[in-house]
Amino acid sequence: MGRLGRIARVCAGVMAALGVAAGAGAKERTTVVARTGSGVPNTPSFSYFSMPAISDRGEVAFLSSAGIYHASGAGALTRLTGVGSVLAGAPAGTTVDSLGTWYDLSVQPLNDGRVSVNVPVKLGGVTTTPTRRIPAIFTPGAGVSLLAVPGQPIAGGTGTWPMAVLKATVSANGKYVAVHDQSYSVWRGTSAADLKPVTGLPTGVAPIVGAYMGRDGNLAVSMYNLDGGAGRTFVSTPTGLVQAGPSVIYNGTTQTFPQASAVRLDGHGRYLVYSRSTPNVAVGSAAGGPMTMYWANGRAASGNSTLSFTPNSVRFFDGQDNIYLSNGSLFVGSIHDPSTMRVLLQSTTPVVGGGMLGTGMYLVNRMGQVLIANSTAVHGYDESLGVVSLLKAGDQVEISPGVTRTVSRFSETGFETITYDGYDDGRPRSLNDMGEVVVQAYFTDNSMGIIKTRIPVAGDATADGLVDFSDYAILRKNFGGVGDRSKGDFDGDG
Repeated sequence: MGRLGRIARVCAGVMAALGVAAGAGAKERTTVVARTGSGVPNTPSFSYFSMPAISDRGEVAFLSSAGIYHASGAGALTRLTGVGSVLAGAPAGTTVDSLGTWYDLSVQPLNDGRVSVNVPVKLGGVTTTPTRRIPAIFTPGAGVSLLAVPGQPIAGGTGTWPMAVLKATVSANGKYVAVHDQSYSVWRGTSAADLKPVTGLPTGVAPIVGAYMGRDGNLAVSMYNLDGGAGRTFVSTPTGLVQAGPSVIYNGTTQTFPQASAVRLDGHGRYLVYSRSTPNVAVGSAAGGPMTMYWANGRAASGNSTLSFTPNSVRFFDGQDNIYLSNGSLFVGSIHDPSTMRVLLQSTTPVVGGGMLGTGMYLVNRMGQVLIANSTAVHGYDESLGVVSLLKAGDQVEISPGVTRTVSRFSETGFETITYDGYDDGRPRSLNDMGEVVVQAYFTDNSMGIIKTRIPVAGDATADGLVDFSDYAILRKNFGGVGDRSKGDFDGDG
Protein backbone atom coordinates (compact mmCIF):
# COMPACT_ATOMS: atom_id res chain seq x y z
CA MET A 1 0.00 0.00 0.00
CA GLY A 2 2.97 2.32 -0.10
CA ARG A 3 5.80 3.30 2.18
CA LEU A 4 5.40 3.29 5.96
CA GLY A 5 6.07 7.03 6.23
CA ARG A 6 3.25 7.88 3.86
CA ILE A 7 0.86 5.61 5.70
CA ALA A 8 1.80 7.12 9.03
CA ARG A 9 1.15 10.63 7.77
CA VAL A 10 -2.21 9.65 6.31
CA CYS A 11 -3.11 7.84 9.55
CA ALA A 12 -2.30 10.96 11.54
CA GLY A 13 -4.46 12.99 9.17
CA VAL A 14 -7.36 10.61 9.63
CA MET A 15 -7.15 10.80 13.40
CA ALA A 16 -6.85 14.59 13.34
CA ALA A 17 -9.97 14.87 11.18
CA LEU A 18 -12.25 12.44 13.05
CA GLY A 19 -15.89 13.45 12.74
CA VAL A 20 -15.29 16.17 10.14
CA ALA A 21 -17.80 16.15 7.27
CA ALA A 22 -16.19 15.50 3.90
CA GLY A 23 -17.20 14.88 0.31
CA ALA A 24 -16.20 11.26 -0.15
CA GLY A 25 -15.58 9.15 -3.15
CA ALA A 26 -13.35 7.25 -5.53
CA LYS A 27 -13.75 5.20 -8.69
CA GLU A 28 -14.60 2.13 -6.65
CA ARG A 29 -17.68 4.07 -5.38
CA THR A 30 -18.87 4.98 -8.90
CA THR A 31 -22.46 4.01 -9.71
CA VAL A 32 -24.48 4.04 -12.93
CA VAL A 33 -27.71 5.97 -12.47
CA ALA A 34 -29.19 5.02 -15.85
CA ARG A 35 -28.01 3.42 -19.07
CA THR A 36 -29.33 2.95 -22.59
CA GLY A 37 -31.26 -0.26 -23.11
CA SER A 38 -32.68 -0.10 -19.59
CA GLY A 39 -35.64 1.85 -18.25
CA VAL A 40 -38.49 2.10 -15.79
CA PRO A 41 -41.25 -0.56 -15.90
CA ASN A 42 -44.13 0.30 -18.25
CA THR A 43 -42.18 3.08 -19.99
CA PRO A 44 -39.93 3.01 -23.08
CA SER A 45 -36.29 2.01 -22.69
CA PHE A 46 -33.63 4.72 -22.83
CA SER A 47 -31.92 5.25 -26.19
CA TYR A 48 -30.13 8.51 -25.32
CA PHE A 49 -29.60 10.95 -22.45
CA SER A 50 -28.91 14.63 -22.22
CA MET A 51 -26.98 16.53 -19.56
CA PRO A 52 -27.88 15.27 -16.09
CA ALA A 53 -27.81 17.50 -13.00
CA ILE A 54 -27.48 16.80 -9.28
CA SER A 55 -28.85 18.34 -6.08
CA ASP A 56 -27.16 18.65 -2.70
CA ARG A 57 -29.24 15.64 -1.60
CA GLY A 58 -27.45 13.54 -4.22
CA GLU A 59 -30.58 13.25 -6.34
CA VAL A 60 -30.22 13.36 -10.13
CA ALA A 61 -32.57 14.60 -12.85
CA PHE A 62 -32.06 14.16 -16.57
CA LEU A 63 -33.66 14.26 -19.99
CA SER A 64 -33.85 11.05 -22.01
CA SER A 65 -35.50 9.60 -25.07
CA ALA A 66 -38.21 8.24 -22.78
CA GLY A 67 -38.93 11.50 -20.97
CA ILE A 68 -37.72 13.47 -17.97
CA TYR A 69 -36.54 11.37 -15.03
CA HIS A 70 -35.58 11.72 -11.38
CA ALA A 71 -33.20 9.40 -9.54
CA SER A 72 -33.31 9.36 -5.75
CA GLY A 73 -30.12 9.39 -3.69
CA ALA A 74 -30.51 5.62 -3.43
CA GLY A 75 -30.87 5.31 -7.20
CA ALA A 76 -34.62 4.69 -7.58
CA LEU A 77 -35.83 6.07 -10.93
CA THR A 78 -39.11 7.93 -11.42
CA ARG A 79 -40.48 9.15 -14.74
CA LEU A 80 -41.75 12.71 -14.27
CA THR A 81 -43.26 13.21 -17.73
CA GLY A 82 -42.73 12.33 -21.39
CA VAL A 83 -43.73 13.30 -24.93
CA GLY A 84 -47.52 13.06 -25.35
CA SER A 85 -48.18 13.01 -21.61
CA VAL A 86 -51.00 15.10 -20.19
CA LEU A 87 -49.72 17.82 -17.88
CA ALA A 88 -51.97 17.81 -14.82
CA GLY A 89 -53.47 21.22 -14.08
CA ALA A 90 -53.00 22.56 -17.62
CA PRO A 91 -55.99 23.40 -19.87
CA ALA A 92 -57.77 20.45 -21.47
CA GLY A 93 -55.96 19.11 -24.50
CA THR A 94 -52.49 20.30 -23.34
CA THR A 95 -49.82 17.64 -23.83
CA VAL A 96 -46.04 17.52 -23.58
CA ASP A 97 -44.42 18.36 -26.91
CA SER A 98 -41.03 17.24 -28.25
CA LEU A 99 -38.53 17.64 -25.44
CA GLY A 100 -35.89 19.28 -27.63
CA THR A 101 -32.69 20.22 -25.83
CA TRP A 102 -31.96 19.91 -22.14
CA TYR A 103 -30.59 23.44 -21.84
CA ASP A 104 -33.90 24.96 -22.99
CA LEU A 105 -35.78 22.79 -20.53
CA SER A 106 -33.40 23.50 -17.62
CA VAL A 107 -34.06 20.26 -15.76
CA GLN A 108 -33.01 21.17 -12.22
CA PRO A 109 -33.21 18.86 -9.18
CA LEU A 110 -33.86 21.03 -6.11
CA ASN A 111 -32.47 20.52 -2.62
CA ASP A 112 -35.96 19.93 -1.23
CA GLY A 113 -36.45 16.80 -3.37
CA ARG A 114 -38.50 18.40 -6.16
CA VAL A 115 -37.49 19.00 -9.80
CA SER A 116 -37.94 22.23 -11.75
CA VAL A 117 -38.57 21.87 -15.51
CA ASN A 118 -39.60 24.28 -18.29
CA VAL A 119 -41.94 21.85 -20.04
CA PRO A 120 -42.58 22.31 -23.80
CA VAL A 121 -46.26 21.81 -24.58
CA LYS A 122 -48.88 21.66 -27.29
CA LEU A 123 -51.73 23.96 -26.28
CA GLY A 124 -55.01 22.41 -27.41
CA GLY A 125 -53.04 19.80 -29.33
CA VAL A 126 -51.35 22.44 -31.52
CA THR A 127 -47.57 22.89 -31.81
CA THR A 128 -46.61 26.56 -31.99
CA THR A 129 -43.49 28.35 -33.17
CA PRO A 130 -41.74 29.05 -30.93
CA THR A 131 -42.86 26.18 -28.74
CA ARG A 132 -44.82 27.27 -25.68
CA ARG A 133 -43.42 26.29 -22.32
CA ILE A 134 -45.09 25.78 -18.98
CA PRO A 135 -42.68 26.25 -16.05
CA ALA A 136 -43.43 23.47 -13.59
CA ILE A 137 -42.14 21.89 -10.39
CA PHE A 138 -42.51 18.12 -10.09
CA THR A 139 -42.65 16.24 -6.80
CA PRO A 140 -41.52 12.69 -7.71
CA GLY A 141 -44.37 10.27 -7.12
CA ALA A 142 -46.76 13.02 -6.03
CA GLY A 143 -47.63 15.20 -9.04
CA VAL A 144 -46.76 18.59 -10.47
CA SER A 145 -47.30 22.27 -9.68
CA LEU A 146 -47.54 24.68 -12.64
CA LEU A 147 -45.95 28.09 -12.16
CA ALA A 148 -47.32 29.79 -15.28
CA VAL A 149 -49.61 28.73 -18.14
CA PRO A 150 -49.72 30.87 -21.34
CA GLY A 151 -53.06 32.64 -21.64
CA GLN A 152 -54.21 31.68 -18.15
CA PRO A 153 -54.82 34.14 -15.26
CA ILE A 154 -51.91 35.19 -13.08
CA ALA A 155 -52.61 34.65 -9.39
CA GLY A 156 -53.58 37.88 -7.67
CA GLY A 157 -55.60 39.29 -10.54
CA THR A 158 -52.70 40.91 -12.41
CA GLY A 159 -53.84 39.83 -15.88
CA THR A 160 -52.97 36.68 -17.82
CA TRP A 161 -49.67 35.02 -18.60
CA PRO A 162 -48.29 36.13 -22.00
CA MET A 163 -48.20 33.75 -24.93
CA ALA A 164 -44.49 34.46 -25.40
CA VAL A 165 -42.19 31.59 -24.40
CA LEU A 166 -42.19 31.29 -20.62
CA LYS A 167 -39.30 30.00 -18.55
CA ALA A 168 -38.67 29.75 -14.83
CA THR A 169 -35.65 29.71 -12.57
CA VAL A 170 -35.84 28.32 -9.04
CA SER A 171 -33.32 28.74 -6.23
CA ALA A 172 -31.43 25.58 -5.33
CA ASN A 173 -33.23 25.40 -1.99
CA GLY A 174 -36.62 25.72 -3.72
CA LYS A 175 -37.65 28.76 -1.64
CA TYR A 176 -37.72 31.35 -4.42
CA VAL A 177 -39.03 31.25 -7.98
CA ALA A 178 -39.05 33.59 -10.95
CA VAL A 179 -40.80 33.42 -14.31
CA HIS A 180 -39.72 35.40 -17.36
CA ASP A 181 -40.71 35.55 -21.01
CA GLN A 182 -38.71 36.36 -24.11
CA SER A 183 -40.08 39.88 -24.40
CA TYR A 184 -39.61 42.25 -21.48
CA SER A 185 -41.27 40.89 -18.35
CA VAL A 186 -40.17 39.10 -15.18
CA TRP A 187 -42.18 37.92 -12.18
CA ARG A 188 -40.81 36.73 -8.85
CA GLY A 189 -42.09 35.20 -5.61
CA THR A 190 -42.02 32.06 -3.51
CA SER A 191 -44.71 30.07 -5.35
CA ALA A 192 -47.16 30.31 -8.23
CA ALA A 193 -49.64 31.92 -5.84
CA ASP A 194 -47.60 35.02 -5.05
CA LEU A 195 -45.62 35.83 -8.22
CA LYS A 196 -45.47 39.60 -8.75
CA PRO A 197 -44.01 41.66 -11.63
CA VAL A 198 -40.46 42.99 -11.28
CA THR A 199 -40.79 46.71 -11.94
CA GLY A 200 -38.11 49.09 -13.17
CA LEU A 201 -36.68 46.95 -15.98
CA PRO A 202 -36.29 48.57 -19.42
CA THR A 203 -39.28 47.82 -21.63
CA GLY A 204 -39.82 47.66 -25.36
CA VAL A 205 -36.14 47.66 -26.25
CA ALA A 206 -34.65 44.23 -25.64
CA PRO A 207 -35.59 40.63 -24.95
CA ILE A 208 -34.76 38.98 -21.64
CA VAL A 209 -31.73 36.72 -22.06
CA GLY A 210 -31.81 35.01 -18.70
CA ALA A 211 -32.98 35.21 -15.12
CA TYR A 212 -30.98 33.44 -12.41
CA MET A 213 -32.24 32.99 -8.85
CA GLY A 214 -29.88 32.71 -5.87
CA ARG A 215 -30.75 30.84 -2.71
CA ASP A 216 -30.88 34.18 -0.84
CA GLY A 217 -33.79 35.37 -3.01
CA ASN A 218 -31.73 37.71 -5.18
CA LEU A 219 -32.50 37.42 -8.89
CA ALA A 220 -30.08 38.37 -11.68
CA VAL A 221 -31.78 39.50 -14.89
CA SER A 222 -29.60 39.74 -18.01
CA MET A 223 -30.72 41.72 -21.08
CA TYR A 224 -29.03 42.62 -24.35
CA ASN A 225 -29.32 45.04 -27.29
CA LEU A 226 -29.47 47.95 -24.86
CA ASP A 227 -27.56 51.19 -25.40
CA GLY A 228 -26.49 50.48 -28.95
CA GLY A 229 -25.93 46.75 -28.52
CA ALA A 230 -24.34 46.53 -25.07
CA GLY A 231 -25.68 44.15 -22.47
CA ARG A 232 -26.99 45.11 -19.08
CA THR A 233 -27.65 43.15 -15.90
CA PHE A 234 -30.04 43.95 -13.07
CA VAL A 235 -30.36 42.36 -9.64
CA SER A 236 -33.90 42.08 -8.33
CA THR A 237 -33.90 41.74 -4.54
CA PRO A 238 -36.92 40.85 -2.38
CA THR A 239 -37.28 44.61 -1.73
CA GLY A 240 -36.16 46.40 -4.91
CA LEU A 241 -34.08 46.53 -8.09
CA VAL A 242 -30.37 47.27 -8.50
CA GLN A 243 -28.49 47.71 -11.78
CA ALA A 244 -25.18 45.86 -11.93
CA GLY A 245 -23.16 48.99 -12.60
CA PRO A 246 -22.54 51.20 -14.43
CA SER A 247 -20.68 52.91 -11.57
CA VAL A 248 -17.58 51.22 -10.16
CA ILE A 249 -14.96 52.29 -7.64
CA TYR A 250 -11.50 51.86 -9.14
CA ASN A 251 -8.26 53.14 -7.58
CA GLY A 252 -10.25 55.27 -5.17
CA THR A 253 -12.39 57.04 -7.78
CA THR A 254 -15.86 56.35 -9.18
CA GLN A 255 -15.76 55.43 -12.86
CA THR A 256 -18.08 53.94 -15.47
CA PHE A 257 -17.99 50.15 -15.72
CA PRO A 258 -18.51 48.68 -19.21
CA GLN A 259 -21.91 47.03 -19.40
CA ALA A 260 -21.99 43.69 -17.63
CA SER A 261 -22.19 40.71 -19.98
CA ALA A 262 -22.14 37.96 -17.34
CA VAL A 263 -23.18 37.77 -13.71
CA ARG A 264 -22.75 35.34 -10.82
CA LEU A 265 -24.54 35.36 -7.46
CA ASP A 266 -22.95 34.24 -4.19
CA GLY A 267 -26.10 33.52 -2.17
CA HIS A 268 -25.08 36.12 0.43
CA GLY A 269 -26.29 39.38 -1.12
CA ARG A 270 -23.34 39.89 -3.46
CA TYR A 271 -22.82 39.50 -7.16
CA LEU A 272 -19.86 39.25 -9.51
CA VAL A 273 -20.02 40.84 -12.97
CA TYR A 274 -17.81 40.55 -16.01
CA SER A 275 -17.42 42.69 -19.11
CA ARG A 276 -16.10 40.75 -22.10
CA SER A 277 -15.24 43.93 -23.99
CA THR A 278 -12.52 45.05 -21.58
CA PRO A 279 -12.40 42.54 -19.79
CA ASN A 280 -13.03 43.74 -16.24
CA VAL A 281 -14.43 41.99 -13.18
CA ALA A 282 -16.27 43.81 -10.39
CA VAL A 283 -18.10 42.92 -7.19
CA GLY A 284 -21.42 44.51 -6.24
CA SER A 285 -23.92 44.36 -3.42
CA ALA A 286 -27.65 43.75 -3.77
CA ALA A 287 -28.03 46.56 -1.24
CA GLY A 288 -27.05 48.99 -4.03
CA GLY A 289 -24.30 51.54 -4.53
CA PRO A 290 -21.27 51.48 -6.85
CA MET A 291 -19.50 48.22 -7.54
CA THR A 292 -15.87 47.68 -6.58
CA MET A 293 -13.37 46.79 -9.29
CA TYR A 294 -11.84 43.41 -8.52
CA TRP A 295 -9.70 42.60 -11.55
CA ALA A 296 -9.07 45.20 -14.23
CA ASN A 297 -7.51 44.68 -17.67
CA GLY A 298 -5.23 41.87 -16.65
CA ARG A 299 -4.19 43.05 -13.19
CA ALA A 300 -5.82 43.21 -9.78
CA ALA A 301 -7.45 46.53 -8.96
CA SER A 302 -5.51 46.75 -5.71
CA GLY A 303 -2.29 45.63 -7.42
CA ASN A 304 -0.64 42.23 -7.49
CA SER A 305 3.06 42.29 -8.16
CA THR A 306 3.36 38.56 -8.81
CA LEU A 307 0.32 37.81 -10.97
CA SER A 308 -1.10 39.33 -14.12
CA PHE A 309 -3.63 37.65 -16.38
CA THR A 310 -6.69 38.47 -18.45
CA PRO A 311 -9.73 36.42 -17.41
CA ASN A 312 -11.75 35.08 -20.31
CA SER A 313 -14.73 34.42 -18.07
CA VAL A 314 -16.20 34.98 -14.66
CA ARG A 315 -16.47 31.69 -12.90
CA PHE A 316 -17.64 31.22 -9.35
CA PHE A 317 -17.94 32.13 -5.74
CA ASP A 318 -17.61 29.46 -3.08
CA GLY A 319 -19.11 29.58 0.41
CA GLN A 320 -15.84 30.79 1.93
CA ASP A 321 -15.62 34.32 0.46
CA ASN A 322 -13.41 33.26 -2.43
CA ILE A 323 -13.70 34.25 -6.10
CA TYR A 324 -12.64 31.98 -8.96
CA LEU A 325 -11.63 33.32 -12.38
CA SER A 326 -10.25 31.47 -15.37
CA ASN A 327 -8.38 31.94 -18.62
CA GLY A 328 -7.66 28.26 -19.23
CA SER A 329 -6.13 27.91 -15.78
CA LEU A 330 -8.23 28.40 -12.64
CA PHE A 331 -7.34 31.23 -10.24
CA VAL A 332 -8.67 31.83 -6.73
CA GLY A 333 -8.53 34.79 -4.36
CA SER A 334 -10.35 36.36 -1.42
CA ILE A 335 -13.34 38.51 -2.34
CA HIS A 336 -11.95 41.08 0.10
CA ASP A 337 -8.43 41.32 -1.36
CA PRO A 338 -7.61 40.84 -5.07
CA SER A 339 -3.89 40.73 -4.25
CA THR A 340 -4.47 37.22 -2.84
CA MET A 341 -5.41 35.90 -6.30
CA ARG A 342 -3.25 32.87 -7.17
CA VAL A 343 -3.13 29.96 -9.59
CA LEU A 344 -5.08 27.03 -8.16
CA LEU A 345 -5.18 24.61 -11.09
CA GLN A 346 -3.49 24.48 -14.49
CA SER A 347 -2.67 21.90 -17.15
CA THR A 348 0.59 20.92 -15.41
CA THR A 349 -0.99 20.40 -11.97
CA PRO A 350 0.01 16.88 -10.79
CA VAL A 351 -2.65 14.22 -10.29
CA VAL A 352 -2.52 11.91 -7.28
CA GLY A 353 -1.12 8.59 -8.48
CA GLY A 354 0.71 10.09 -11.47
CA GLY A 355 0.26 12.26 -14.53
CA MET A 356 -0.87 15.86 -15.01
CA LEU A 357 -4.30 17.47 -15.06
CA GLY A 358 -4.38 18.71 -18.65
CA THR A 359 -7.08 21.05 -19.91
CA GLY A 360 -10.75 21.03 -19.04
CA MET A 361 -13.81 22.95 -17.85
CA TYR A 362 -14.17 23.87 -14.19
CA LEU A 363 -17.02 23.83 -11.70
CA VAL A 364 -16.60 24.90 -8.05
CA ASN A 365 -18.92 24.09 -5.14
CA ARG A 366 -19.47 25.99 -1.90
CA MET A 367 -16.83 23.88 -0.15
CA GLY A 368 -14.14 24.98 -2.62
CA GLN A 369 -13.99 21.56 -4.30
CA VAL A 370 -13.49 21.64 -8.07
CA LEU A 371 -14.74 19.39 -10.86
CA ILE A 372 -12.50 19.42 -13.96
CA ALA A 373 -13.81 17.66 -17.06
CA ASN A 374 -13.04 17.14 -20.73
CA SER A 375 -14.04 14.55 -23.33
CA THR A 376 -11.62 11.88 -22.06
CA ALA A 377 -11.25 12.44 -18.30
CA VAL A 378 -13.06 13.73 -15.23
CA HIS A 379 -10.96 14.92 -12.28
CA GLY A 380 -11.81 16.27 -8.85
CA TYR A 381 -9.89 18.63 -6.58
CA ASP A 382 -10.10 18.89 -2.80
CA GLU A 383 -7.65 20.87 -0.69
CA SER A 384 -7.05 17.88 1.58
CA LEU A 385 -5.85 15.61 -1.22
CA GLY A 386 -5.20 17.61 -4.40
CA VAL A 387 -6.33 16.50 -7.86
CA VAL A 388 -7.62 12.94 -8.22
CA SER A 389 -8.79 11.09 -11.31
CA LEU A 390 -12.50 10.27 -10.88
CA LEU A 391 -13.13 8.57 -14.20
CA LYS A 392 -11.36 8.39 -17.55
CA ALA A 393 -11.49 6.72 -20.92
CA GLY A 394 -10.50 3.06 -20.51
CA ASP A 395 -11.94 2.68 -17.01
CA GLN A 396 -14.28 -0.22 -16.31
CA VAL A 397 -17.70 0.64 -14.86
CA GLU A 398 -20.12 -1.92 -13.43
CA ILE A 399 -23.51 -1.29 -15.05
CA SER A 400 -25.22 -4.18 -13.26
CA PRO A 401 -24.00 -6.87 -10.84
CA GLY A 402 -21.07 -8.62 -12.49
CA VAL A 403 -21.49 -6.77 -15.81
CA THR A 404 -19.03 -4.04 -16.81
CA ARG A 405 -18.57 -1.64 -19.67
CA THR A 406 -15.46 0.31 -20.72
CA VAL A 407 -15.66 4.10 -20.87
CA SER A 408 -14.69 5.50 -24.29
CA ARG A 409 -15.43 9.22 -23.78
CA PHE A 410 -17.63 11.75 -22.05
CA SER A 411 -20.35 13.68 -23.79
CA GLU A 412 -19.28 17.29 -24.17
CA THR A 413 -22.92 18.32 -24.47
CA GLY A 414 -23.19 16.94 -20.96
CA PHE A 415 -20.83 19.65 -19.76
CA GLU A 416 -23.32 22.50 -20.25
CA THR A 417 -23.93 22.28 -16.50
CA ILE A 418 -20.25 23.13 -16.04
CA THR A 419 -19.85 25.76 -18.75
CA TYR A 420 -22.89 27.83 -17.83
CA ASP A 421 -23.16 27.22 -14.12
CA GLY A 422 -22.75 29.80 -11.41
CA TYR A 423 -23.05 27.92 -8.18
CA ASP A 424 -25.84 30.02 -6.65
CA ASP A 425 -27.67 31.00 -9.82
CA GLY A 426 -30.57 28.57 -9.65
CA ARG A 427 -29.24 26.65 -12.62
CA PRO A 428 -28.56 22.92 -12.96
CA ARG A 429 -25.19 21.63 -11.70
CA SER A 430 -22.88 18.67 -12.24
CA LEU A 431 -21.30 19.00 -8.77
CA ASN A 432 -23.05 19.38 -5.42
CA ASP A 433 -21.97 20.65 -2.00
CA MET A 434 -21.14 17.12 -0.83
CA GLY A 435 -18.63 16.66 -3.64
CA GLU A 436 -20.91 14.32 -5.58
CA VAL A 437 -20.51 14.45 -9.36
CA VAL A 438 -22.77 13.35 -12.21
CA VAL A 439 -21.55 12.97 -15.80
CA GLN A 440 -22.75 11.44 -19.05
CA ALA A 441 -20.47 8.82 -20.60
CA TYR A 442 -20.23 6.75 -23.77
CA PHE A 443 -18.98 3.16 -23.57
CA THR A 444 -16.93 1.27 -26.14
CA ASP A 445 -20.02 -0.69 -27.27
CA ASN A 446 -21.66 2.67 -28.20
CA SER A 447 -24.10 2.52 -25.31
CA MET A 448 -24.45 5.46 -22.94
CA GLY A 449 -24.74 5.90 -19.20
CA ILE A 450 -25.29 8.54 -16.55
CA ILE A 451 -22.60 8.04 -13.93
CA LYS A 452 -22.44 9.34 -10.39
CA THR A 453 -19.26 9.50 -8.31
CA ARG A 454 -17.65 11.70 -5.60
CA ILE A 455 -14.57 13.85 -5.20
CA PRO A 456 -12.46 12.02 -2.61
CA VAL A 457 -11.13 13.59 0.56
CA ALA A 458 -8.03 12.36 2.39
CA GLY A 459 -9.02 9.91 5.09
CA ASP A 460 -12.47 8.81 3.84
CA ALA A 461 -12.17 5.16 2.81
CA THR A 462 -15.85 4.29 3.25
CA ALA A 463 -17.16 7.06 0.97
CA ASP A 464 -19.85 7.95 3.49
CA GLY A 465 -19.01 11.65 3.65
CA LEU A 466 -17.31 11.42 7.07
CA VAL A 467 -13.76 10.89 8.24
CA ASP A 468 -14.15 8.76 11.38
CA PHE A 469 -13.03 5.59 13.16
CA SER A 470 -14.51 3.32 10.47
CA ASP A 471 -11.98 4.79 8.02
CA TYR A 472 -9.16 4.32 10.52
CA ALA A 473 -10.26 0.69 11.04
CA ILE A 474 -9.97 0.02 7.29
CA LEU A 475 -6.54 1.65 7.16
CA ARG A 476 -5.32 -0.37 10.15
CA LYS A 477 -6.70 -3.64 8.80
CA ASN A 478 -4.98 -3.24 5.43
CA PHE A 479 -1.79 -1.60 6.65
CA GLY A 480 1.18 -2.77 4.54
CA GLY A 481 -1.03 -4.47 1.97
CA VAL A 482 -2.01 -3.64 -1.59
CA GLY A 483 -5.30 -2.10 -2.60
CA ASP A 484 -7.27 0.90 -3.75
CA ARG A 485 -8.89 3.75 -1.86
CA SER A 486 -11.53 1.46 -0.32
CA LYS A 487 -8.65 -0.40 1.35
CA GLY A 488 -7.12 2.77 2.79
CA ASP A 489 -4.82 3.80 -0.07
CA PHE A 490 -5.28 7.55 0.23
CA ASP A 491 -2.19 8.61 -1.71
CA GLY A 492 -3.04 6.58 -4.82
CA ASP A 493 0.20 4.60 -5.05
CA GLY A 494 -1.51 1.20 -4.90
